[in-house]
Amino acid sequence: SDDNGGALALSQRAEELLRQWEDRISQLVMAELELDAARRSASGKGESENMYLTQALAAAKTAAAESASLKSSADEVQAELARLRREIGEMRAEIRGEIAPDRARSREAMEEELVKAKAEVLRRTRDVEAAQMSKDNLLLELDALNAEAKQLSTLHAREVDELRTRLTTLEALHDDLDKELAAAEEESAKRLSARKHTTGAKFAAEEQKLKTISEQIDAAREELSAARAKLLVEQRECEAAEEAMRDAREEAERQAAAADERERQLQQQLEEIGAARRAIDKEAAELSTTLEVEIENLKTQIAETMSAQHDEQSRAAEFEKQYIAESRRRKTLHNQLQELVGNLRVYCRVRPPSASELKKGEMAVEVLGSERLVVRDLDSDRLNERRFEFTQVYGPKSTQEEVFRDTEPLMTSVLDGFNVCIFAYGQSGTGKTFTMEGSESAPGLVPRAMARLFEVINEREANFKHECYISMLEIYNESVRDLLADPKADHSKKKFDVLRDPLVGMYVRDLTSEGIHTASHCKQLVKQGNRNRAVGATSLNDQSSRSHMIITLTVKTTDLHTGERYVGKLSMVDLAGSERLSKSQTSGAALKETQAINKSLSALGTVIASLANSEKHVPYRDSKLTYILQDSLGGNSKTLMFVNVGPASSNAAETLNSLAFAQRAKSVSLGKATKNKTAAAANANAQTSAPSRTQADAHTHTHAPPRPGSAATTMAAAGRLGEGGAMRASPGPKKKAAARR
Repeated sequence: SDDNGGALALSQRAEELLRQWEDRISQLVMAELELDAARRSASGKGESENMYLTQALAAAKTAAAESASLKSSADEVQAELARLRREIGEMRAEIRGEIAPDRARSREAMEEELVKAKAEVLRRTRDVEAAQMSKDNLLLELDALNAEAKQLSTLHAREVDELRTRLTTLEALHDDLDKELAAAEEESAKRLSARKHTTGAKFAAEEQKLKTISEQIDAAREELSAARAKLLVEQRECEAAEEAMRDAREEAERQAAAADERERQLQQQLEEIGAARRAIDKEAAELSTTLEVEIENLKTQIAETMSAQHDEQSRAAEFEKQYIAESRRRKTLHNQLQELVGNLRVYCRVRPPSASELKKGEMAVEVLGSERLVVRDLDSDRLNERRFEFTQVYGPKSTQEEVFRDTEPLMTSVLDGFNVCIFAYGQSGTGKTFTMEGSESAPGLVPRAMARLFEVINEREANFKHECYISMLEIYNESVRDLLADPKADHSKKKFDVLRDPLVGMYVRDLTSEGIHTASHCKQLVKQGNRNRAVGATSLNDQSSRSHMIITLTVKTTDLHTGERYVGKLSMVDLAGSERLSKSQTSGAALKETQAINKSLSALGTVIASLANSEKHVPYRDSKLTYILQDSLGGNSKTLMFVNVGPASSNAAETLNSLAFAQRAKSVSLGKATKNKTAAAANANAQTSAPSRTQADAHTHTHAPPRPGSAATTMAAAGRLGEGGAMRASPGPKKKAAARR
């Protein structure tokens, strides 16, 4: 009975699902009919058709969702049937062998009903599948309808655009018609105005004629009135003239009587004056005699005074000549003493004040003669004053010619085989580059030295043979840059190592060296190098050097009579200016440059202090600058330092620092400089080693001289001594250590 009750409930449930399924099928049919109606009305336009299609699509989607729900319910029914089958099987197993024949018949009836139910479920499943296919077809048709709706919208938008275009055309046509109408109205107005103007002009002309006639009549009346008034005036003037003539006659008679009386008085005064004149002439004669005697006495006194003055002037001129000669002799002896002792020479040059500095007030630097200057810190409450003394002091009015005249003998000694170094030190903006290089109108030490050296070479060509080579480098952010090299070429493989040679001292490997034959060629190369140099603008200087530049002129000299050969090296160094970050106000890359500059200048100060104190260890290797200048600061070289300072009180602190540095440098003893001389050619043939060819192969010896005129390095000049002494470039410190190991 329980099985029959479950089967009955299941049958009822299946019938209910079948009714729901038929309802859904009816809804799907209605939706299909609505879609057909929408398809028939799809040819219409406007927003109402699109809304209808959208509603139909939404209804179809809802029906499809409900169909899916019915399918899910059918799946649940199938699952329930499967569960009942399992229970029936279990019940069969339990009652097998126990049920009566009538129960068997009942079971068979139930199985038949179950088969019918299965058939019904299978039919319903097929109907669900058919409905699913119908739903898919319906969705496809909906997509097609959507595409048609989009196409209709596109056509509608296109027709709207065409209507707008036509409307724009009509509006343009309307505007053209308005313009034509306005032009016609304007033309009509012009014609009317022209006619009015013509008529008005005629009327104005007639009025002008009438006005002219009236004016002529008025003028004639005025002339008649004026003539009458003039006649009346003339009559009155005639009467007044007659009256004046009577008065004048009476006045003349009175003046004649007065003149007679005055003539009598004057005659009396003349007689009195004649008597007084005779008395004065007598006194004048006596006074003239007395003055002549006094004048003679004064002439004698003046002659004696002039003679004494001439003697004093002669003595003063003689004293001045003696003072000048003594001063020159003392300076010569001082230079000779420095040559013998080898002290570093220090010249000081004071820059002229700028217009802005003159407006701010008094200057802090005062030059006292040719060797002394005083610095006053005007900003200090104590008004501190410090005095300095140097070999030579150049004031703000000094010229480039004066500076060169005192340094010329030192520069030209390079032709005799000496190493010479001249460098400029000082705050940024104090004129270091101007002193070293100058301008087109006022050339500095570098162009003047080159010109003078070639003048001396031409004067000595009968007795000496010279070969000159120039190189330029800059130390930028502690890196060596070759200023004469092609900036477009690849220099990545060049290391620019700093090495030492026993003959010419420190040099840089792989540095370009150009052979020069004239001063103009040298000047052209220096300009080329300057174009490649790093410069920038700071608050202290619009064109501030951002690197240390070293120009090296190497000269090989051969004595044509004795056969002696020697090599001289002239190094001219334009140091970058020391800067305080608070004043230079640099940032970014410029700040890094300032820090590198100050670091190298600090290393230079440390080296100078160590040399001045005669310390055993001098830290040349703390900076590329001091390492390259090692032989100039503490080796076989004649070294001259220019300390450039500014006169303004705003830079008094930096000026005192620069002068104190120069004061320490003045006490540095370099030792007596000697010539870089090699043996004579006759003795040179016995030498087994040949000179080095370039800096790049300083350890390779060859008897074949390099090609003349080829660009090599600074050591190329030293390497062209022919059969002269062997000039093996000493290896760097690392290679020496490796050799010892």
